[in-house]
Amino acid sequence: MRNVAQPSVPPPGGPLTDPFSAIPALPRQEIWLEAGQAVLDEHANVIEINEALAAWLGEAPASLNGAPLPLLLASRCGEWESAWTALESREETFAEAEWTLLGKKGAEPQWFKAALTRHPGGKVFRLDSSLPPIQRLTEHGGEHCFQDNPAARATFFKLLRASEQLQQLLARWPGVVFTQRPDGRIYSASPRIEELTGVPVSVWERDPGALWRVIHEADAAPFRHHFQAASKTPQGLTCDVRIRNARTGRVYYIHEHRRAVFTNTGLLLGYEGFWQDVTQQTMVEKRLQAAAWKETLSALTMGLAHDFRNVLTGVISMSEVILAQVKTAHPFSESLKLIRSNCWEATHSLQRLLQLYHGQSGEAQYADVNELVRELREHCGQLLSRKIEIEMDLVPWQLPAYLDTFEFRQAFFNLAINARDAMPHGGKLLIRTSRHTRVPDLGFSRGQPPRGPALCVSVRDAGTGIAPEVLPRIFDPFFTTKGVEQGTGLGLHNVMRFVEKHRGAISVETAPGAGAAFHLWLPEANFDEDAPALERTPVSVLLFGPAGATRASIAKLMERQGFQVIKVAKLKDAWRELKTASPPFDAVLMQTDAKCPAFFADIRKERLPVKTILQVVACHQDEVETSFLASADLVLSLETDVTRIPAQIRALLPVHGGG
Repeated sequence: MRNVAQPSVPPPGGPLTDPFSAIPALPRQEIWLEAGQAVLDEHANVIEINEALAAWLGEAPASLNGAPLPLLLASRCGEWESAWTALESREETFAEAEWTLLGKKGAEPQWFKAALTRHPGGKVFRLDSSLPPIQRLTEHGGEHCFQDNPAARATFFKLLRASEQLQQLLARWPGVVFTQRPDGRIYSASPRIEELTGVPVSVWERDPGALWRVIHEADAAPFRHHFQAASKTPQGLTCDVRIRNARTGRVYYIHEHRRAVFTNTGLLLGYEGFWQDVTQQTMVEKRLQAAAWKETLSALTMGLAHDFRNVLTGVISMSEVILAQVKTAHPFSESLKLIRSNCWEATHSLQRLLQLYHGQSGEAQYADVNELVRELREHCGQLLSRKIEIEMDLVPWQLPAYLDTFEFRQAFFNLAINARDAMPHGGKLLIRTSRHTRVPDLGFSRGQPPRGPALCVSVRDAGTGIAPEVLPRIFDPFFTTKGVEQGTGLGLHNVMRFVEKHRGAISVETAPGAGAAFHLWLPEANFDEDAPALERTPVSVLLFGPAGATRASIAKLMERQGFQVIKVAKLKDAWRELKTASPPFDAVLMQTDAKCPAFFADIRKERLPVKTILQVVACHQDEVETSFLASADLVLSLETDVTRIPAQIRALLPVHGGG
């Protein structure tokens, strides 16, 4: 070990001395340092040093009081003075660094882990020997560490193999195992933490705020309570929380278990825990619960409504019988007329309620949008809070549209519920209809604006508005700013799907603190929408996907609707067809089984005049890369009604839209 002569160090209030001008060579067993620690003042002078570090420096602890630690460290290794400067210049409360101590020429270097903790008025320094990097141990066989102990060497390599197996297991496990400091920094985590959060492992190690930036804004307060409660619960706690990927914005549902780790004296050292991605299970569970409840509620409501209507019919009949026997001047005559009138009004309300359950999705028909809105306004009174005032502004003429009235009701109620949640303390809800010869510039919108004439249904609230950073994601599936139990994030997504299916668009006007207005834009009916598909201009589609039942069924469906379909299974065949077709294809429909995520981006680079459609098959839309979804002009998810796919493709192509 190299000895480095140092200048004299003046203890506070004493003469110049040189307590470590000649440090004797240490025996081999003293080269290893474990838990060396020193308490320093603000100038890095030693206030207290433990025996392990003092002995490693070759001095008694008492003789080092007041000595500057940087010079003490430089006495063992000259390069450590600059290493200390780099460590001390870091701004973290707790900073760590790997240091290397060079010995005599040809000797193996020694590795150390240095840590510096700041506290009011001073610092605490810790120095521990550590094993060389695993690559060096593997290359050199660890001979320098285990020259005289073959049994220790064999045990070490068994542990090395076990560590490698553990790393492979963590890399494959569909979740995150982590250890975390009390301040929130995660200093050890399995690789998938970056995939789920979009935050690199290196950032987690040094940034205490990384955790709170990825926690969903609506879950931040409950999770903070969970985090604090875990520090007081030795057996550990579990919770479900949403996180938002910092790169893609995608929301994941996470099941977390964390357990606090304490010293024997009760000092909190940190946490151990794991995250499990339960997004798919949560979504399926929510859908099943909603579907089961809707089915039960539908049957129950219809049964009760029928029974109640029968009771009212009996009351009406009895009142008419009595009225026929009572003279007009009789004092009961007006009361009986009032009973009959109110019963008739209640019967009509029940009839409107039952109409909500009539029909099913996929049954398009001609309807007056004004009349539909008037009917639905009656139900909004029961759906919304009494603190919300509903105002109607409908044009005085009919607004004919060819649409699925069942799905229109669903879309309208989704907008009404959205407005209700934006005004928890009440306010005005304005429902407006209008007709436009030409559709104006829509600003932020989704779907294909009709060519005109077009109908517009607007729902405007007086709530808090939509924040600019949230606006681009409001139509994404499962995106919501509400609590976990308050919404699934599918309401606005389903409204977007409704307008896309009906060759329309949805636009948004909003400003923070000034409310929000959602506008449904639908094509006005020209009364030839239900003409046979074969009478329309043929649409040519390149269907790119693996051969099988899924591709065959979609091709057969489109061919029955008058489409010209060319099927390919290989990427090179798709490119050949696209570049040689004359006239060019109107659209290319790719199924995700084709596994060519750059295909649509390459089509844009080639400037080919073709619409791109992605059909998600064999997986959920959330499993597909966000950039892949964004590169498509139209995305058909697993929930898409396959019978409506031809209509959605035609809506994407205004030239072939019909009408």
